[in-house]
Amino acid sequence: MVRTAQAVLLIAVVIISAELTARVDDKVRRGISVFSQPSWDVTLMRRDSTLLTGRPHARKGAIRLNAYGFRGPDLRDPLPPGCVRIMAIGASETFDENGRVEDYPRLLENQLRDHGCFEVLNAAIVGQALPRLQHTWEHHASRVAPSIVIIYPTPSFYLRDVPPAYPTDVLHDPPTRPWWHPRVLVWLEESTLGWPQVVRTHLLRRELSAAADTGGPGWVYSELPLDRLAVYERQLDSIATAVAQRNAIPVLVTHATRFDRPPAKADLDILDAFRHNSGQRATRDVILAFEDSAAAATRRLAARRGYPLVDAAAKMNGRGELFSDFMHFTPAGGHTMARLLAAKVLEIVRERSFPQPPGVSARGAK
Repeated sequence: MVRTAQAVLLIAVVIISAELTARVDDKVRRGISVFSQPSWDVTLMRRDSTLLTGRPHARKGAIRLNAYGFRGPDLRDPLPPGCVRIMAIGASETFDENGRVEDYPRLLENQLRDHGCFEVLNAAIVGQALPRLQHTWEHHASRVAPSIVIIYPTPSFYLRDVPPAYPTDVLHDPPTRPWWHPRVLVWLEESTLGWPQVVRTHLLRRELSAAADTGGPGWVYSELPLDRLAVYERQLDSIATAVAQRNAIPVLVTHATRFDRPPAKADLDILDAFRHNSGQRATRDVILAFEDSAAAATRRLAARRGYPLVDAAAKMNGRGELFSDFMHFTPAGGHTMARLLAAKVLEIVRERSFPQPPGVSARGAK
C-alpha cells in the first residue's frame, strides 16, 4: 500500500513538474503568462462580422501590433509631405508569426531609409489566401491609403482540399481554454522537433500515407491541377485590381521556396513537410510544378496588366540558406527579399510621382 502511494505521488510530481516546466518555458521564450492559455489566434486576430484583421495593440512575445492591427510601429500621423507609404500583403511568410527575425517589410523600410521618406506597413494575415486578403484590403487596410502595395501570395493554399473562396460567413473567435488546462501536451508535441530526423520522417510519411488512403482513389494530385491554377491566377488578378482601384500601385511578387528543380536529396524530408502543410493532396513533383506554374502565372499577369513585378522565385529558389523551412525566411532570406523589393520600389518612385491625397493620414481618407 505504501509503495502504491509512493508511486502515485511520484507520478503526480513528474506531471506537475512537467507542467511547470512547460509554462516557464512559454514565459521565457514567448512572453506568455504562467496563468493564461496560449492562443496565438485569439491574442493577435480580431473578427468583426466577415472581416479578419490584426487586433489593435496586441502583443505576443516579440510580436507587436499597432493601432490598425498591422505588425510594427504606429503609422505616421499625418504622413509627412513627399513621404511614400508602402504596404505588404501576404500570409505567414510576410507576417513572420514566429518573431524569430525582423519581418521583411521592416527590413525593407530599413533598406529605403537612405533614399528618402518611406513608411512600410505589414498588413499580412497568417494562414490566409488571396480572397481573405482582398476582403481585408477593401474593408480595412485600404483606409490608410498606401501608394504602393506589395502582394506576396502563397500558391500552396490552392492545393488544399477546398480551394480558397471569398468570405461570406460571420466569423467567431475560436473557444479558449481555461488557464489551468494542461500545457504540457502541446509542449511535448512541439518538442518532437528535437527528435531524431529518422523518427520525424517516419511519422510524417506515415501520416501522408494515411491521408492518401482516407481520401481514396484520385484524391492525391498526381498531375498539375489546372483548375486550381486558374483559380489562383483569377484571384491574384482580382486583388491586384482591387488595389489599383484605390489608386495604389500593386507590385506582384513570385513565391519563393528553398527547393532546387529537381530537389536535392537532403531537402526531401522538408519537401514532405511542405506536402503536409499544403493539405497532403499533392505529390512532391506536383507541389513544385504548381509553385513554378503559379510563378509563371504571376509573371503573365504582371505583363498583361502592366504591374511591376519582383521575381523572387527566380532569385531565391534553391538557396537553402535563405529559408528556415520550405518557404519561411531566415534572417538572410528576409534581407534578400527586402533588397529585391527595395530595388523595385526605388525604380517605381523614379518613374512615377505620388501626390498625397488631401486629408489622408493614418486615420484614413476623409
